[in-house]
Amino acid sequence: MMVLAVVFLSGLQAKALVAQKEVRIMWLCDPTGPYSALHTLSVKGVEDFFKWSNETDYIKGIKLIVDIYDTGMDVGKAVAAFNMGLAKDPRPVMTTGGMATPTCLVIKPLSKKGEDSLH
Repeated sequence: MMVLAVVFLSGLQAKALVAQKEVRIMWLCDPTGPYSALHTLSVKGVEDFFKWSNETDYIKGIKLIVDIYDTGMDVGKAVAAFNMGLAKDPRPVMTTGGMATPTCLVIKPLSKKGEDSLH
């Protein structure tokens, strides 16, 4: 996850992000779906990393916010979660997760509407 934070800030419009004090990441995962055994542990790790990152000021002057959405590998839940994420302020600069093919296929066209802030 530390690599994710560094890559994310260095590669995604870094100059614009530096001006922000809070940076939001949206994570679509499946802790209640078929991938629950893996994702339940991953959720805890992600939460711990973001807490640690903010407590230690890992990325100087920037508070990282992660919104974790449980889609349960259900495309309807994935669409709802993605739209909820785009409505947040600050808007997510990145989404991750959606590892299941049906979720990826339904989210891909939706990402076009948010591509000015989501990469």
